[in-house]
Amino acid sequence: MFNNMKIAVKLGLSFGVVLLLLGAIVWVGIANMGNLAETTRSIVEEDFVKVKYTSDMIENTLDNGRLMRNMLLTDDESKLQEMKRDLQANRDENKTILAKLDALIQSEKGRALLDTAGNLRSQLSPKYETFYSLLADKTKGKVAATEFLLKDWAPNNTAYVTSLKAINDFQNERMKQAYKDADDLYDSSKTIMFGVALVALLVSLLIAWFVTRGLIRQLGGEPGDVAALANRVAIGDLSGEIRLDAGDTTSVMAAMKHMSDTIKTLLTDMDHMAREHDKGEIDAVVDGGKFQGSFRTMAQGVNDMVGAHIAVKKKAMAVFKEFGSGNFEADIEKLPGKKAFINEAVDLVRTNLKAVITDTDTLIKAAAEGRLDIRADAGKHQGDFRRLVQGINDIIDGIVLPVNEAVEVLGLVEQGDLTRIVKGNYQGQLGEFKDTVNNTIAKLSETIAEVVSATNQLSNASEQIQSTSQALSQAASEQAAGVEQTSASIEEMAASIGQNAENAKVTDGMATKASQEAVEGGAAVKQTVEAMKSIAGKIGIIDDIAYQTNMLALNAAIEAARAGDHGKGFAVVAAEVRKLAERSQIAAQEIGQLAETSVSTAESAGRLLDAIVPSIAKTSDLVQEIAAASQEQSAGVSQVNTAMNQMNQITQQNAAASEELASTAEEMTGQAEQLQSLMSFFKIANAGGQRRVSTSHGGHAPHAKPGVIKLGPTPIRHHDQAGLDLEMQHFERF
Repeated sequence: MFNNMKIAVKLGLSFGVVLLLLGAIVWVGIANMGNLAETTRSIVEEDFVKVKYTSDMIENTLDNGRLMRNMLLTDDESKLQEMKRDLQANRDENKTILAKLDALIQSEKGRALLDTAGNLRSQLSPKYETFYSLLADKTKGKVAATEFLLKDWAPNNTAYVTSLKAINDFQNERMKQAYKDADDLYDSSKTIMFGVALVALLVSLLIAWFVTRGLIRQLGGEPGDVAALANRVAIGDLSGEIRLDAGDTTSVMAAMKHMSDTIKTLLTDMDHMAREHDKGEIDAVVDGGKFQGSFRTMAQGVNDMVGAHIAVKKKAMAVFKEFGSGNFEADIEKLPGKKAFINEAVDLVRTNLKAVITDTDTLIKAAAEGRLDIRADAGKHQGDFRRLVQGINDIIDGIVLPVNEAVEVLGLVEQGDLTRIVKGNYQGQLGEFKDTVNNTIAKLSETIAEVVSATNQLSNASEQIQSTSQALSQAASEQAAGVEQTSASIEEMAASIGQNAENAKVTDGMATKASQEAVEGGAAVKQTVEAMKSIAGKIGIIDDIAYQTNMLALNAAIEAARAGDHGKGFAVVAAEVRKLAERSQIAAQEIGQLAETSVSTAESAGRLLDAIVPSIAKTSDLVQEIAAASQEQSAGVSQVNTAMNQMNQITQQNAAASEELASTAEEMTGQAEQLQSLMSFFKIANAGGQRRVSTSHGGHAPHAKPGVIKLGPTPIRHHDQAGLDLEMQHFERF
């Protein structure tokens, strides 16, 4: 009966049984998880909170003891008040926590422990005020407060902390027991769920075996193999071999094999037809008689489709054949549907060919009539048609552009502008034409530039000669006056030299006396150095005493710390002694450093005095040499005075020659300006850009620096082709 059921019914019953068993597992798990959740909530929200509260109270109570002990160790009123505020805050927090614990603790033992802690707290609370009042006494307050803290407050506080620890331990035991109960519940739940799961697994395996056996019989193989076969057939992969069980003719796998064989046969015939068409046998077709049903319809449809495409191609080729013969009026019948793109393609080719021919005829007629500025609009065309039209335009541009540019440049040359050249990038004979024009302009520009350069050099030379002659004349006059002043200065120099000799003798006596005083100062400095070294030794002893005192104070502080409360007063005294020792040691070290610095300074002064003595002796020798040199200078001054009289005569001769040179230079300047005026018509290019040939020399040439006379002529290039030939030997050299 199970084998005759539908697959949906089989799967439904199978999954129903499995789901029923899974439901039982889930019910057991949820029930036990609820118990575990309640136990966990009790631990986290009740027991753990109680433990935390009691731990906080213990910590606050112990902190109160620490604060009270610290209050005994300080006299600062502000710190005392701050400690009292912290202590009261801890007490208030403990009171709040105790109220929360009263609401949380419900067990009989827990309540009893809580009541004990509350009673101990009530007994301890008044003792805080007693401690405060004793501490406030300025006479024996700290001693009485210390005794009260140790003998009265501390035992009560210890009992109070012990009661809180008892509550804490009790709650910890409750948490441990709750954890053990939860662990036992987990073990029992796990055992039940494993048992039910094992039964569900066995039943599921049995049902799966029956269902799988029936499915494989109907499919003819594994579901994955059947699905893979169907996918291969769906994507067109028919190359794999399909194997069937013996006697299997009704399974899905058997049906798939029959379908695959039929498709293979159809594809083989279609492939044969395609190969024949590739060979040019366009009459080959698929034999539809070998197929049945839709496969026969498919074969006939392929034959009809191929035949229709061949017919359209024949019609289109006939039209393009007419286009090749020059008949652009040939047309093709209007094709239906998406085949209309063939009509559009034929019309587009016809239109483009006609447009290209029209533009070509226009350019040919314009060129024949001499209208070389006419161009075809290449933007109206696409692809290679645009390249064809643009190529014709470029050919015309390549011929017309260099001619137009050369005409423009030669027109500027006619107006005297030699700065423009033909700049276009031309090839072949057009490039040679460009180079010829540019070379002609360059040669003409170079010739004019050389003429202008020679003219400028001539003008500059004449101006420089004129300026030099004027400067020479002025310098001669100034030189004559300077010679007279020099003679007077030499006489004064002779008197000064005699005075220097007398001063040198006086300086010699002063240097001898300074040498003796420097020797006495050196001896005094040495005595000072010995005294400072003795002081430094004594200061070292003071430093050692301060160090030993510091060590004794440190040992005393350690012993006072060991003595506890009884040694606190002694510890304060030891600390003060230690501070005084440290200050004494620092002062001794600073004085020692100053003494060392003073010794170093005194020694340096002694060395300087020792060095001064030979220097003073050397100074005395130099003063004697100065006196002897002064006598020699007096004789030399007499000879210089004689030479100055001779120089005065030469200066007067130079003044007369410079006046003649100025007259000659003025005449040469006038001739140079006339030549520059002729060349100013042309404008040429130089390294910095364009410039007009300059002929204006407004004002005089710049004056040469006074006292500087150029003995050689300015170099001038000789250019025979410019008609200028200057022979510098015709000029008189000064």
